[in-house]
Amino acid sequence: MTTLWHQINAPAKFNLCLQVLKKREDGYHELLSFAGFTRFGDRLSVCVQRQDKMEYEGPFAGALIRAGGDSLCKKLCRGLREAGYDLPPLHIRLEKNIPLGGGLGGGSTDAAALLRLISDKILPHTLSGEEVLEQAAQIGADVPVCLYPGWQIMTGTGTKRQPVSLAVDSDIPVYVVLANPGLPLSTADIFASLSEYSVSAESQLADYIQQGNLEKIIAIGNDLTAPAVARYPEIARLIEVLGQPHKGFIGAGMSGSGSSCFALTTNKSSAQYLAQGLKKKGIWAHTTEILVSGK
Repeated sequence: MTTLWHQINAPAKFNLCLQVLKKREDGYHELLSFAGFTRFGDRLSVCVQRQDKMEYEGPFAGALIRAGGDSLCKKLCRGLREAGYDLPPLHIRLEKNIPLGGGLGGGSTDAAALLRLISDKILPHTLSGEEVLEQAAQIGADVPVCLYPGWQIMTGTGTKRQPVSLAVDSDIPVYVVLANPGLPLSTADIFASLSEYSVSAESQLADYIQQGNLEKIIAIGNDLTAPAVARYPEIARLIEVLGQPHKGFIGAGMSGSGSSCFALTTNKSSAQYLAQGLKKKGIWAHTTEILVSGK
């Protein structure tokens, strides 16, 4: 009998802007962020087996194994079974292309992709859309926004998502240069370093989205950049390199709590040249395109 394997992509997520609005009584923070996804990411292959098994391949497989494996995918399977869903044992092969702990949503987008696959292929007609979102929110703050990759506003602690359409020219692709300096940043430590909070730019963000103005969206800024740069000035230098003006340049910044950074441009050759230059300096970099929408 031939084993039936299911494949699914797990696109990398990046935050074009991120505001920290206040600290809540439960210790978490209220956020406002605008997230996008790329054609670059991880890939999962899944089949039903007699017992759970997880294998890793790809350029960051070794680092993930040393870090203890993909805890969020395992947490998802465990959570579904504890919730009473009849999830069979799964053999999961994860092609790990996204750098670990770098603000590109690697673990979250993997878990979200696995949840989509389970809902569509392994347990079809079992989980409602509301139940899928509920399970996603229980796994991690970034998992709900990663469920359906595309432009999204993130609010609350990051678990509330609002898909939006961006008024951009679909005939002009936007290229993304992703770069990671390999610096270990703790999200909890970066948030703990914040000394002040932002006034919400939600109304401005809505206007910029309606205008399709990516440059102004990025200019809202990322409140976590300053504490990250205070720990590692190399991040500021990386953003400076990514922000070099050129024809087609849109903007650059740090994603999430770092240390991954990004640059947006409509100039493919400039994007490739920028990525190649970073690689020569020993910095991981990849050129890809923005994923407008789709699973």
